[in-house]
Amino acid sequence: MTPALQVESLAVTFASDRGPIAAVEDVSLRVAQGRTLCVVGESGSGKSVSILATMGLLDPRRATVRATALRLGDIDLLNLPADQRRALNGDRVAMVFQDPMTSLNPYLRIGTQLTEVLEVHRKMPRALAATHAIAMLHAVGISAPTQRMRAYPHELSGGMRQRVVLAMALLCQPDVLLADEPTTALDVTIQAQVLQLIRDQQAQTGMAVVLVTHDMGVVAHMADDVAVLYAGLVVERASVGDLFAAPRHPYTRALLASIPATESRGHRLQAIAGTPPSPAARPPGCVFAPRCASAQALCLTTRPPEETLAADRTVRCFRHAELAELAELAERADG
Repeated sequence: MTPALQVESLAVTFASDRGPIAAVEDVSLRVAQGRTLCVVGESGSGKSVSILATMGLLDPRRATVRATALRLGDIDLLNLPADQRRALNGDRVAMVFQDPMTSLNPYLRIGTQLTEVLEVHRKMPRALAATHAIAMLHAVGISAPTQRMRAYPHELSGGMRQRVVLAMALLCQPDVLLADEPTTALDVTIQAQVLQLIRDQQAQTGMAVVLVTHDMGVVAHMADDVAVLYAGLVVERASVGDLFAAPRHPYTRALLASIPATESRGHRLQAIAGTPPSPAARPPGCVFAPRCASAQALCLTTRPPEETLAADRTVRCFRHAELAELAELAERADG
């Protein structure tokens, strides 16, 4: 089956006064129609840069983007003229940003911004576009949608603004929805509602979803597949069930160990020691080695290759098999 979105060996380098800085070194992402890929990792791991590069939204004067493949269904985005690629954004592929105020024009009414999407991409008359926009606002849980069409962004709450952004992204029923931490600024109740709206729309249209998050609870609720990013590299890729049941990379284990345990009031959160490396000064060996309790001499000097363990499962770790056996023995002992 052709992936709805395929990104292979993506690398992004930014120009700076100190010379080129590699924000993303080697990221490959694939998501099938109707499935959700969660991209996880700490701040600075390259999640947002990867998504922006995929959308073609990075400034070419500052950023150099390379990839061996970048495809939207059967469309080769790498060799697509710039005007045709721009035409796809908001139509075949859409994006929801973390901060809705960066997506909404503060000087234009909500209705104007929504109808414009359909007027541009579907050549729809304004009156008909307004009817569709009102229906979509209702679908994403906006009360009194006709009245909200006349509102300005600052007149809506953060949760309502994010729903408007989601409605805007879904108006053209995209093949792929890219959501960059869409619930970070929202309270827990609104977070759950926004995520459920994405699931509902996915069930209705079969769109593929790439969801960027640092919240492993969101991953457990939303993902079919997971890509774990660290310091500009995908260090592990697996189905969500395999990842939670048997993580193979030490960083993935550390992320899962940092999830609060609801069954034990005395449970102490396990923080990951150290900090991620600067993109301007990454270690020569495994990028996680300086923070890894299992690192050995080889890990400090040599970058581990991406190893394929099974279909759609990869890991970058010299000791993954040995550490998996130790983890299984420890689990048996505890059991």
